[in-house]
Amino acid sequence: MNTIKTLLQGNEELTNAISGIEDIRTDSHTLREWGNEEYDRADYAEDERDDALRDKELLEDEVSELKSKIEELEEELKNVEQS
Repeated sequence: MNTIKTLLQGNEELTNAISGIEDIRTDSHTLREWGNEEYDRADYAEDERDDALRDKELLEDEVSELKSKIEELEEELKNVEQS
């Protein structure tokens, strides 16, 4: 009788351990999926940032060119007014 009781307790402990392992496996899978989603979001955000930086550089170049053109036109206007 005592042996059967010990076996049943051992079986219950094993069942609880297996259940705990299954819970850990499920949680691990959920965490891995979340991590992958966050990685994808971060990658997308980096791409967006890089695009914005390229656009900023292009716009800064355009502004610089326009400032140069304005200076040229102001110089031409000054020469025309002096003539």
